[in-house]
Amino acid sequence: MPFPAGRWFAAETVGCRVQQTLLRGRVAAIFDKACIVEMAGGGVVAVLASDVGNVAHGMRLVDYGELRRNLRTGIATVLDGNALIVYDGKTAVTFATARIWRSRFRPGMAKPNFCAVDEDQRLRYLLSQHGVSSGSEFLAVALSLGSRTTELAAWLAAILPPLALATQKRDPDAALASLRRLIGLGPGLTPAGDDFIIGWLAGLVLAAQSHEELGFVRAMAAGIGSMSKATTPVSRQHIADACAFEFSERLSDLCIALCERASLPILASRLAVQFAVGSTSGADAAAGLAFALRVRAGQSPTYAGRR
Repeated sequence: MPFPAGRWFAAETVGCRVQQTLLRGRVAAIFDKACIVEMAGGGVVAVLASDVGNVAHGMRLVDYGELRRNLRTGIATVLDGNALIVYDGKTAVTFATARIWRSRFRPGMAKPNFCAVDEDQRLRYLLSQHGVSSGSEFLAVALSLGSRTTELAAWLAAILPPLALATQKRDPDAALASLRRLIGLGPGLTPAGDDFIIGWLAGLVLAAQSHEELGFVRAMAAGIGSMSKATTPVSRQHIADACAFEFSERLSDLCIALCERASLPILASRLAVQFAVGSTSGADAAAGLAFALRVRAGQSPTYAGRR
């Protein structure tokens, strides 16, 4: 594939799950700090501004703003070797010299002295300080950070207790039955239900220390991946990454801070960055993470909005 004679942009990082084979696609959406390219055979590539957290299916570049001015929705693209070529005859993003990014967060990385009870309490303390203002109904309901009487809050209050019980018992079938009611729940490119599921899976990964827990994590990843067809292409890609244990940079950094028992100021800064993702996406994922930790700690979550 000939490289366009016009303007090219160099990515500084490229996610480990960006395929470097010939794939055709189209620009599906353009935002201030991200461009979404849907590939013809399925999957998504995200082109990101440099101040956006890395994702396994994305490439990040310093001059994203200038690139954005050269794009329009619907235009054809091709992912060819080390470049994403845009068929306007003058634009391409090369990642031939980019640093490969992948999440450092992996199952079983928590230290032997990791205490889910302590980390649950520390995370819950921080969430109680800032979570109410996030606008996340998942956060409000899952951790009782506020009283919600909306239809969604009532729905969550019915779904989360069985999910907590299934998680405690490590019952894959029962857990997946609850998760199936959350997949694709909510509006937007990444519905809130999906963000919660990704955070919940990250929480399982964070707390997994035994062979039984690791087995449950892997069973959940396989099951969640198989039912992701029920959601949006962008969210499906995020789920696919998470099920391969390639969580987003900001969520990974928050989990690593918990694993390493970072100080409260560091943990708070990681949480603030996570909350900045999307409208409520970051908070919804944090809700799933905190929910999984709370269940792992042997706590009995209460559910706001339940009547």
